[in-house]
Amino acid sequence: SSDKDPSACHTAAMHCQLAKKMGRLQPGSRLETRKWDARKLKLEDRSVDLIVSDLPFLNRCDFDFDSGRGTSARQGLAAVLRSFARVLKERNEGGPGLA
Repeated sequence: SSDKDPSACHTAAMHCQLAKKMGRLQPGSRLETRKWDARKLKLEDRSVDLIVSDLPFLNRCDFDFDSGRGTSARQGLAAVLRSFARVLKERNEGGPGLA
């Protein structure tokens, strides 16, 4: 899980802990939370099995993280989806795992 908002990261971490406690993970699985920009995920290409996201961000995110000049919601969302596609592993049953 990742987000740029610390309170969202905290909530995601609580959800991860609950999933572990309830036995919702496959053996050997792991969940992590990170504070980062979803357009620039700091993960290896094809290294993630599944992404669960609350898209679109349009009403909650202006994509003006560091640059000071902002990005339109359409451009920002497209960059997020490209980042997701880059890090997702290929699946045999037709396409990457995005829930």
